[in-house]
Order: sequence, then C-alpha cells, then structure tokens
Amino acid sequence: MMSKLKRAIFFTVAILLTGYSSLLGQQRVFINFNVQVMNEPFERPNKTWPIQNTAENIFVIDDGEYFLSRKHPITGYAVMANWENKIEEYHLKTSIKIGPSPNGTEAIGVILMASNDGKQGLIIEFNGSKDYRVKLIQEKGYEYITGGDDGWVRSFSLNGPGKSNLIEVKTQNGEYDLYFNDKYVSSFAAHELFYGNFGLFIGPETKARVDYYEVYSTRAAEEFISVDGRNYAELVRDLSKENIKLRNQVIEKDAIINDFTKGGVDRKITELETIIADLEVQIRTANKENFELKKKLEEGGRGVDPELAAFLRSTTQTLIQSNQRLEAENQELKAENQDLREKLQGLTERFLKYAEDSEDRIAELKQENKKDRRSDRRDEPKELDKPEPVVEDDTPFVKVFDKEVKNVVPQVVFKERKTSIFPVTPTISK
Repeated sequence: MMSKLKRAIFFTVAILLTGYSSLLGQQRVFINFNVQVMNEPFERPNKTWPIQNTAENIFVIDDGEYFLSRKHPITGYAVMANWENKIEEYHLKTSIKIGPSPNGTEAIGVILMASNDGKQGLIIEFNGSKDYRVKLIQEKGYEYITGGDDGWVRSFSLNGPGKSNLIEVKTQNGEYDLYFNDKYVSSFAAHELFYGNFGLFIGPETKARVDYYEVYSTRAAEEFISVDGRNYAELVRDLSKENIKLRNQVIEKDAIINDFTKGGVDRKITELETIIADLEVQIRTANKENFELKKKLEEGGRGVDPELAAFLRSTTQTLIQSNQRLEAENQELKAENQDLREKLQGLTERFLKYAEDSEDRIAELKQENKKDRRSDRRDEPKELDKPEPVVEDDTPFVKVFDKEVKNVVPQVVFKERKTSIFPVTPTISK
C-alpha cells in the first residue's frame, strides 16, 4: 500500500514538473552549430578579457581559470569581452563555479546580445541557492523574462556553491533555449535583439571562477556581415522598417486619391480648371507688380523721388570719376617726387665730395706755401709785398649747386602737397 502511494506521489510530481516545464516553453532551436567562432580557455592573460585589481573588483587569470571577485555590497558589475560580435545565431557554452556568500547575495551569469552603449542585451544568471533568472537589459533598467517580481526561478539542474555549472544558450531568429549541465531548462524569446557582445555578470559580494567561454555558430563570423558592413539581421530589420514605411505611404496616397475622386472625376476636373485660372490671374498680377518695382528701382529706389534719384546718381558718378582722376594724378606725382628726391640725393653727394676734395686741396696748397716761404727766407731777400698763394675759386660750382638745389627743393615740397586725396561727401539739403 505504501509503495503504491509513493508511486502515485512520484507520478504526480513528475506530471507537475512536466507541466511547469511546458509553461516555461518547449525547445525552439534545433540547428547544429559546428563552426567555432570564439574559444577562451583562460590559460593566460590576453586582450579579450579585462584584468582588474581595485577596491571593488578583482579580475585575474589564475591556474587556468578566470577568477572574479566583486566586493561591493549592493550592485553587480558587467565584465565585457573585447570581442565585437556580429553573429545572430550561435551556441554559447561556459563552465562557471560560484563561491559561497555570507549574505546570500552571490550571483554570476553570462551577458549576450549586449549593445555597445549598454542599453540593450540579455543577462542569464544563477545564485548559490540553485535559482536562475533571465533579465532583458533596457535603457531604463531591467525587465525580468522569468519568475515574478525579482525574476528568480528554482532549477534542480543547477549545482550549489563550489561546484561547476555548465551553462549553454542556443539562439536563432530571436528564440533562445537554455541548458544547465546538459539538461534543457527553458525557452524564451527576445526578437528585438539581433546581435550583440558577450560578457559575464557578477553580483554583489560574489566570488566565482570561469573555466572556459566558447561560442559556436553555423558559419564563420565574417559571413554574417553584409556588403555595407552591417549584420544581415540588422539589414533585414532596416529593410522591414522601410517596407512598412512605404506601405504606409501607399495607404496615405490611396486615401488622398479616394478623397479626391469623391463626387466624380468631372467635378474634380472643373475644380482644378478654376484653381488654374485663379493661379494665372495671380501670376499676371505678380508680374505686373514686379515690373513696376523694377522700374522704380531703376529710377533710384522704391518710393524715391525721380529727380533726387537722378541727382544722387549724377553726383555719385562725378565723385567716382574725380577720385579716379585724382588717384591717377597722385600716382604720377609720386613718381615725379621720387625722381626729384633721387636728383637731390645726387647733388648732395656731389657737394659733399667737392667740399671734401677742396679741403684736402687747400691743406696741400698751404703746406706747399709754407715750404716755399721758408726757402725764400733762406735764399732771397725778404719781400714783404709778395702776395699769398691764391686758392682756386670754387664759386662757379657752388653757384651751380645752389641753383640746382633751389630748382629741386620747391618742386619736392609742391609735389608732396598734391599727393593726398580728400573724398567729397555731397550734402543734400532737405
């Protein structure tokens, strides 16, 4: 009797578990992922996974494992792989061991489909109590895909703290299958995510070790990239949006045509002919106004008295011509002044050279005169009335120089005075 009761309880529990599993969803991804696109055994430090040692975080490669320690008591932390992902269908496999926590806040999991700005993605995490949850990353926070208020769901497929857990996720076309330790757990959908980056999520006051992190797909990663560099799924999404936009435009155009043809085509044609006639009248009126406006502007401006406009045009033209003539004269005067300055400079240099030569010549004559007088006093009787030696008269050159200077200087002064131009501004009395 007791054995029958046990069998009945066993079958009842099995049926309940089967029903619970059906509520979570049936398997949805059945394709084979036989091309490895990412393989991280954590044998040595590399550029893919960050190494960090701060007051809140310790992330290091230790004994063939990726050791993570989060010391903050409240918030978790996202550890992102430096590997930009463009594939949209794949099989993620990783082995993670979680350590015990004194406060029961420990949690560790994987991040997938994460956008570069961190505003989209998925987090699949588990804790030391054998619970798991799936969180959809949104711009304003998280949306729990599993469970109730906090998203946690119990799974007997998980191992407790200190034991490794094999986590697997298969995804295709926005559908996801989740496995723990080679056992199917649940399925869910996130069709708004086409592709994204991978990572790990560690909860507050949590220690964990990751043995490896592998990703498989149906083809090489570069084959998921279109010609313009976009992911094919993203390209399909954009084309779908464009298709919807075009469909809406067609619907709007159809609505306009239907509204236009109400009451018959002939009536609409008559209305259009009336509109065209009105437009022709408006065009003729506008052309006439434009012609009158152009005429006024040619006469000196809109609303300006024609006589005053004519006077302004005449005065302005006269001033322009005067300034142009004065400018030409000014250039000629500058050239003449330059020539006169050069002549004056030449005369000055000649005068200085003549003065210098004259002084030298006078000194030589005086010296010779002294010698002659000494000789006369020795050899001949003294002649008191003998005249002094005469120095050559330089009056002709001095007179010529003085005459040239007098001719040049006044011209320089006169020419300089005519070089400036003063613009004349007419004053019109009101």
